Amino acid sequence: MKAFTHGHYPGVRMPRHILPGLLSVGYWNAERKQDWGLDWHRNEGLELSFLRSGAVEFATASHSQTLLPHNMTICGPWQLHRVGTPFVDAGTFMWLIFDQKIHSADQQWSWPHWIVLTKQDLDELTRLLLYNSQPVYLANSKMVNCWEQLFHAVQSVKEESRFSRIAVTVNELLLLLLTFLRDAKKPGKDTAVSVLPPALHTVKLFWDDLKSIPHLLEKEWSVKEMAQLCSMSESHFTQCCRKLTNMSPSHFLNHCRIQHALSIMERDPQRSIMDIALDCGFTTSQYFATVFKKITGKTPSSYSNASRKGTAAD
Repeated sequence: MKAFTHGHYPGVRMPRHILPGLLSVGYWNAERKQDWGLDWHRNEGLELSFLRSGAVEFATASHSQTLLPHNMTICGPWQLHRVGTPFVDAGTFMWLIFDQKIHSADQQWSWPHWIVLTKQDLDELTRLLLYNSQPVYLANSKMVNCWEQLFHAVQSVKEESRFSRIAVTVNELLLLLLTFLRDAKKPGKDTAVSVLPPALHTVKLFWDDLKSIPHLLEKEWSVKEMAQLCSMSESHFTQCCRKLTNMSPSHFLNHCRIQHALSIMERDPQRSIMDIALDCGFTTSQYFATVFKKITGKTPSSYSNASRKGTAAD
């Protein structure tokens, strides 16, 4: 691995005045399958990554696929994602991580002063990135060339004008990305762009996280805690949740928990009802049974018995 960084990211630290706002630019080169990966995590800013060679598993809360050469990923500030399941295969994986200084859903993105796109273009790029719902794209030849230039700028042992070359290349890549995402919005294109407003998008990401990472469902969530995690008031969070799910936050949380319970019963029909209830965030088996029947129309015992019979028949 080789990277140039600011803040807590691993790599060679850049002086504070060099490319401020660029948290990390770098790559890893895994020559064979590794016994490590990047588990579920979030970055405080926009992350663009690029698979230069090989293959690697990539996932967000709502999307999972194997990256192939020249696949590029886009993850917005604080978006949950991982690389590897859990390990990574051989390949050269590159990244750029910016600091947009985003700490809540209603904040405006901030770009480093050395990004020289016009305000109009930068505002449009920000909107396109903010509403982007497709995390993986196939980079075009010009974008591939930019990533190649970044690779050689980071890799090179020569230090002459390294950071100037990185700055120029990053600006070119962002301009190409703007054109690319504009084109993706045109009618007839397969790469649809999300039209969710920022607040709704934030709440959707929260629910995607809960549905995709089972251990998060074990927490005894209150509406206040969920709203705080999304940097919203309780009333605003509840309003957004209803718009997205047609349910209150508490009801939708219970739906997520029951769906997880169903998957456990199908996967492990011998598990006790109490164990399943606790794994899904219910504090008592009685309340679990009440919610379960309300959502599925069956008691947990009857559903579990049916799963056991089905397993025996198989």
